[in-house]
Amino acid sequence: MLSREKIIRAILQLEASDKSLAGESAKEHSPDLYRDACEAFATWEIALAYAGVRSLRRSVDTDSISCITAADVQASIRHECAIRNNLLPEFVKRRSPKLYSVAIRLLKSWENAVISAGIGPDDTLKRLKRKEFYDADTIVRLLRDRYARGEPMAQFKVLQSQYLLGLSAVRAFGTWGKALEIAEVPQCRSVNRMRSWSRRSVSLILREMLGNGESIEESSVAELDRHLHANATGLFGSWSAACKTIEGELPPVE
Repeated sequence: MLSREKIIRAILQLEASDKSLAGESAKEHSPDLYRDACEAFATWEIALAYAGVRSLRRSVDTDSISCITAADVQASIRHECAIRNNLLPEFVKRRSPKLYSVAIRLLKSWENAVISAGIGPDDTLKRLKRKEFYDADTIVRLLRDRYARGEPMAQFKVLQSQYLLGLSAVRAFGTWGKALEIAEVPQCRSVNRMRSWSRRSVSLILREMLGNGESIEESSVAELDRHLHANATGLFGSWSAACKTIEGELPPVE
């Protein structure tokens, strides 16, 4: 996977070559770059913003209403979700009035627009309005179920498909990293993704690596994931001491 710096350079090269930077086009002519950008920056649009360039995708906030499609609205909603903006209609009307009005026109209601964008479950907005967040036991169960199904565990990915779960986890446990630790779920393995480090989070990642048949030899990990190696040796004193936590009970949540 490309680093953030290499992704930005590749985007700038695309811009210089006059290739389309619209998400759908980039996904076709540069699928690897598009995938890495979405993994490293949450969305293609955010990656473009970091690179200082503008996509050719129609902007719901700036373009003529007649040019905007339902797909544009759905993409904007997913972007709002990825950057952790509140999706309740009263907040959206103040923050992005054009997005809200176009969503109503094209998709009949804001709730329909959110559901059609894949932000689940279907009753998310009603439950959020009533402040019906999941309790701690339910959060742990849902996180474990999601991990068992092999679904992405990065916070923005959870927010995009299980919005109420993503919000409830941080509300209940303080941070996304701590929520995953309590659920005994390893954090996202991308070396470019921001991770919170503790003895428990290191142990969870090492257990996942061993379960997947990956090498946990110190030289291999130091080369492929220097952040994991550096934090493991810093927290445990040595790589071998960190590896000893693979067996037995997990270190406690700090």
